[in-house]
Amino acid sequence: MTPADDHEEPLLYTFFVRSPKKHTLFLSLTLSVIAVILFLPSIIENQFPIDTLVASDKTIAMLLFLLRHPHLLLFFYGITLLCSASMLLATVMLLSIVLWVRNQHTFILTLFLTLLTGEGAMLIGKIFFRRQRPDLLFHAVSETTFSFPSGHATTAAAFFGFLAYVLLRTKQTKTTRVIGLLIAILLILLLDMSRLYLGVHYLSDVIAGNLIGLAALLFAIGITEHRIAVKKIRIPDLPIADIALVLLAETIVILGIVLLFVPPWL
Repeated sequence: MTPADDHEEPLLYTFFVRSPKKHTLFLSLTLSVIAVILFLPSIIENQFPIDTLVASDKTIAMLLFLLRHPHLLLFFYGITLLCSASMLLATVMLLSIVLWVRNQHTFILTLFLTLLTGEGAMLIGKIFFRRQRPDLLFHAVSETTFSFPSGHATTAAAFFGFLAYVLLRTKQTKTTRVIGLLIAILLILLLDMSRLYLGVHYLSDVIAGNLIGLAALLFAIGITEHRIAVKKIRIPDLPIADIALVLLAETIVILGIVLLFVPPWL
């Protein structure tokens, strides 16, 4: 064995330089989105005067406040619970068990890498920007952390984006993949809207959160695809009913909370 054989190439070198060509798209997208996030404050400041941006955010917040309806408040309260900390933890644990039972061990790593990366970046953003939330008058639910970026929007893009990736990566019919992708996008948009409608975030908060969640997802996908290619991992079949049952269980719990407990704004 030669000395060169004993030398192990650095992980970053093997990841960025020796990755299979078919994974270049994932790596490029990841780096592009991360770059956008890093330079987002400068881009916003140069393209939109800060006074204009703040005024737009506040105008939208006021408009949604004036358009509030009790039934819509309940609906969006249920939607926002989808990505609450306790609900997310329970759902992730249940989904991890399902993936483990179905021998989808690779995707468990992807799931946790996506969420941990996204949540970590989001928390750093909150500490760095320290943006205050909309006026308490607008709040339909209680929130105590900083506003920018939105944690719920970050989680929504990361988690539902992950589910869409799993459907696209496993053996599914074309119809299932298309419907699954559309449902994931719809849930992300509904989650974003819930944070605005409940008066706890500005539009720029949720957009930034989505970007962070997307960047975390693409980063995790890039690592996953590289690992699959290098280790020649075979992806077992995953019945769509498994994911549907996990989401159904979460939905039933949320319906129980919404229907049986007094809403926080009453």
